[in-house]
Amino acid sequence: MFTQFSITLLLAGIVVAEDCEAGWTPYKVMNSCYKMVNGQTFWDAEAECALEGAHLTSLMNDEENQFIEGMMAEKIPGHNAWIGGLLMTREKTQIHWMDGTPVDPENVIWNKGNKPDITERRFCIRKTSNGSLEQEFCDELYKGICKRPVGQVAPKLETPTCEEGWEGSKWTGSCYKLTPVSKSGAARETCLGWGADLASALTFLEKEFILEKAKGAKNEDTWLGAKRGANNDFE
Repeated sequence: MFTQFSITLLLAGIVVAEDCEAGWTPYKVMNSCYKMVNGQTFWDAEAECALEGAHLTSLMNDEENQFIEGMMAEKIPGHNAWIGGLLMTREKTQIHWMDGTPVDPENVIWNKGNKPDITERRFCIRKTSNGSLEQEFCDELYKGICKRPVGQVAPKLETPTCEEGWEGSKWTGSCYKLTPVSKSGAARETCLGWGADLASALTFLEKEFILEKAKGAKNEDTWLGAKRGANNDFE
């Protein structure tokens, strides 16, 4: 009976490891599926991953790090790729993984001479062909490596139909409108009068959508629905 139980576990592990859709590469150690997406900016690559229920990959341990290096060597030898790392301004040199995975400093190996510095405004992280990490301008073009859990499927994202003058976002299912006002209080009153509220940015992709929308303000500041709390944090 002990032998039969061991075989059952082994077979179950094989099924889990290979339960990835066509075009995705399974890695049973992480119980995840990986896919390379075409060369584009960091945020475009993250958006393409999100369309398939994924994020640009995090690096949770040395095994995953080596797996990603092998994938790059096979598919894009000698080239760099976007991974899901973002330098956070507040933490100075702290990486945030797009999928929310806690950061293990031992898996963050910076290229020699490329110590992260946010003053350079290079907030996005690429993995180099030699296996190390480098900060880079987010609008540079590289292939991206997406990662999603085994069994995850692409979500059904639909851009909502909005009233005239409003623009819908498939990432949030909400409608947005840019309107000229001079003060925060007046801005919120205007929004409430439309049955809306000042926009929040709960995800990075929603933030990017709002930033793109705010370009219509022609270099003027844009009010959002956040305020500084008692602990000097935004809420």
